[in-house]
Amino acid sequence: MTSGSIRRKILAFAMPLFLGNLFQQLYKAADSLIVGRFVFRYRIPGGVQNLIMSLSNVVYPITWTLSSATFLLFYRKYRKQL
Repeated sequence: MTSGSIRRKILAFAMPLFLGNLFQQLYKAADSLIVGRFVFRYRIPGGVQNLIMSLSNVVYPITWTLSSATFLLFYRKYRKQL
């Protein structure tokens, strides 16, 4: 645990969390659409709203992670100039 590549260790811990969150959001979106279509025929806008919220719950962490990684890359490159 204390030797080897830190990136591999972080990915080993992060990937199950990411995949679990992704599958949970996809399940919620599919469930909303199915329930909205077959049970409550006139409640489709609620299903669409839940789908949009589920997708935003997936997109937000990805964009936050990418922006943090970009910051770290720029910091490593330009830290001597600071």
